[in-house]
Amino acid sequence: MRTISAVLLLVIALSLSAHAQCQVEWSYEVEGVSHIGALAYTGSFYGNSDYNGDGIAEILIYYSSEDQLNYLVVDGRSHQELFRLQNTSTPYPLINLDSDPEPEFITWESDLIEIRSGVDGTVEWTERNLTGITNVGHFDDFDNDSRIEFLVTTFNDNIGTVYVYGYPGRGEGVKEGDDHSFPNETGLTAGPNPFNNNTVVKFVSESQSEAELTIVDQTGRILIRDARYQLKAGENNLTLSSILPGYNSLPGGAYILRINADGQNSTINLVKLP
Repeated sequence: MRTISAVLLLVIALSLSAHAQCQVEWSYEVEGVSHIGALAYTGSFYGNSDYNGDGIAEILIYYSSEDQLNYLVVDGRSHQELFRLQNTSTPYPLINLDSDPEPEFITWESDLIEIRSGVDGTVEWTERNLTGITNVGHFDDFDNDSRIEFLVTTFNDNIGTVYVYGYPGRGEGVKEGDDHSFPNETGLTAGPNPFNNNTVVKFVSESQSEAELTIVDQTGRILIRDARYQLKAGENNLTLSSILPGYNSLPGGAYILRINADGQNSTINLVKLP
């Protein structure tokens, strides 16, 4: 019995010793935020977190400031800011789309796709000829031509279309001096965002109409669909927990809210905190 007790005490002591070794290695402060979270993906369908291709993962910080969603990429080696983005989709997945050693990532809105450098976030390629974009992703060499393609889906006037894009390479499709900012005519905003339990979406409608709301994840998988809401002419405040069944049961993560009204499709990125 004494031998067993001694063994148990030794196991407990080793366990406490192992836990005592956990300590803060480094930290990064972001000022003026109302909500904040962090992501780091390695070996998942989101891609990986090595933005600058140096073999060390970076930290993707998402935070809201003045009801605006921002993304900040912090270098895993130097612990310094690489770049930050505002009013765009979550900057992943990371994949090397061309022949250079630097990874790229894609951000998109309902009428804009941008391929950006993982090193400094600068725009390498832009597509502005589509409207009603609902998802961009799924990277692969679909036709065995040794070039990475990606899928773009759109929805306009009850017609859904899937496009297969081949990345043309650095610089092509981007004109010097182009304005890459596109205001959302529907005034679609969400606050707070990121959020804990609930957020209110503001949407401007030209007339009284019925809106269809859908929530998908970043891969395009539909999580909540066919929720309907009667819009009034002018600004509408949509409390998601009240009008979306199953909304409160969503786990923490990044999502896309689609609102279809009068044949027009608008999207906004949402981040729910764990």
